[in-house]
Amino acid sequence: MNQNESLDLTMGVDSSDSFILVELPREVAEYVERGGVLVARGSADNEAVLCTDTTTYSVRQVHNSNTLLLLNGDTVRASMSGHVELLATLARASTHLAQLLREAVYNGPSNEKRRTGGNVMRSQLLEQIQASASEIDAAIECVGAFEMDGVLRLVHPAFLNEFLLLFIASANVDEKDLNAISIDDAIQLMAENDIPEPVIRQCFSMIADKNDDNLTHAISPKKLCRITGSEVLMSLQARTSLDEFMKIWRKSTPSPFEIQLDYLQGLYILEDDSGISYSIRYFPKSELPAPAKDRLEYLFSIRRKWTTSDLMPYIDDLAENKKKLDLLLLKYTRMSKVGDTVFYSAR
Repeated sequence: MNQNESLDLTMGVDSSDSFILVELPREVAEYVERGGVLVARGSADNEAVLCTDTTTYSVRQVHNSNTLLLLNGDTVRASMSGHVELLATLARASTHLAQLLREAVYNGPSNEKRRTGGNVMRSQLLEQIQASASEIDAAIECVGAFEMDGVLRLVHPAFLNEFLLLFIASANVDEKDLNAISIDDAIQLMAENDIPEPVIRQCFSMIADKNDDNLTHAISPKKLCRITGSEVLMSLQARTSLDEFMKIWRKSTPSPFEIQLDYLQGLYILEDDSGISYSIRYFPKSELPAPAKDRLEYLFSIRRKWTTSDLMPYIDDLAENKKKLDLLLLKYTRMSKVGDTVFYSAR
């Protein structure tokens, strides 16, 4: 319409909530144009989000200084003082999934008989987790969930440790090559231990990596040592000298695997004992707050200053890429440098 034309207001202007104007990011607009569906997910306890097949977007109300008019030809249908914008956000699906499955942990045949709760099916996750389908699939892999008897389960850390020790012992007895074991070999090795096949498959995937032939697997030193080291850390009642911990960890890890402290990133913190020696204590990333602000505040309440190498394992999931992570650090922390070492402290 040109500036000399008039608007027809005879039908009245609807200023209620009949219409909501949504500003779509380019990738979402293209997704909708291809026939994709936007799904709103939320509950009374949390803010709603919109999801594509692969990405989750937070919904933010933006207020405009000028009133917006929605036209149908030359007729004004509604007036609006703002619109909604969508911002790509991290779904935190892994945290939510772990909470949903806390009663669905497999801890051996004898404990299985006493299990009563935790019957969450994969199809229910889209209704209970504010995330896209792809993000939920990634979360299932991240937390180590698997399906058994139609419901999702987790493996108890103590049972996983027992499994790997028994598996390595059985493989050595049968003279199996630990760098070339098929899933069928794994099932056969553990067949006499009354462990369901889905559990064997999951435990095996948590200690082995697939080889290039896509047929066999190699036992991963990092995965295996992280499991045994985590079990030792959890068994410690308080901080323990690093030397003592390393001795216990080494004894708890089957031959021929060699332990390395960097295998345990995100599971421990070291404390300087008067500059002479170090103590170690269990400090798992999984138990930290999910929101960036809350997590960083908690970390700085534990330790006033963090080096880059110590801090990153605890915050690398707070942003989808390094650029956004750097922006978070700029917002919530102060950076200082002593020699060649970079430190972060609370802002």
